[in-house]
Amino acid sequence: MSISSAFSRHSRRYQRLQSVSWGPVAAISLTLVVVLIMDILAAVIQFGFFGIGGSQGSLMPSPAALEENITALFIFYGSSRLVGLLIIYGFVVYRGNGLRQLGFRAFRMLRALGVMVGAILGFMAATVVAITLLQYLAPGVDTNAQQSIPFLQAHGSLEEVLAFLALVVVAPLAEETVFRGFLLPGLGKLTGMWPAVVLISIGFGLLHPPIASMVVIGVFSLFLCLAYMETDSLWPPITLHAAKNLIAFLALV
Repeated sequence: MSISSAFSRHSRRYQRLQSVSWGPVAAISLTLVVVLIMDILAAVIQFGFFGIGGSQGSLMPSPAALEENITALFIFYGSSRLVGLLIIYGFVVYRGNGLRQLGFRAFRMLRALGVMVGAILGFMAATVVAITLLQYLAPGVDTNAQQSIPFLQAHGSLEEVLAFLALVVVAPLAEETVFRGFLLPGLGKLTGMWPAVVLISIGFGLLHPPIASMVVIGVFSLFLCLAYMETDSLWPPITLHAAKNLIAFLALV
């Protein structure tokens, strides 16, 4: 296959991704609304239903409080993302479209496997480079610090099942739908696909503090976007996202 034909095939694939019925204004504004609603809903659930207070004026509950009520945390974390997912799906359906517009399409299995393996290897290599640069540019940053997920300290089968559902099932499905299935093609109409990938990955990383985790998740987002763009289906990035979260779950639970 010549370089020109390969480039042409990629261009056609990216154009198909951008053929959604919503534009950049709807994509950006509704994504911001969904993120805010998820945070507000989480705070309402936290205080209104379970009375789990944060420390030092923080809206976020303390890890100790959350560990005392794993069921509350599942609702706190999982339901807020389900609401975000339903908002996006409702918007798409309201405009007369279905799940296919959000990327829930069939895909070629062998190609998808190749893309996912490549994404995993690329992510691992890029993460090493990114963390090395972070250590060089900001030597005081703790590069071993990971995103705080206190509900992974669940005890008992029920609590572990709830934590698994929140982290491995709900979060990948909701976050990939919002950021890759909805925001990426809409924003891509304004900026082009690759600038949209970079902007989304920066934003996605910023939602996962601390700094070291932001860098790793931002890099991961790049490869999730690539997996979506190369397979024309949201299922491969959902699978990659769920697999990464599953590894974290198994390592910490």
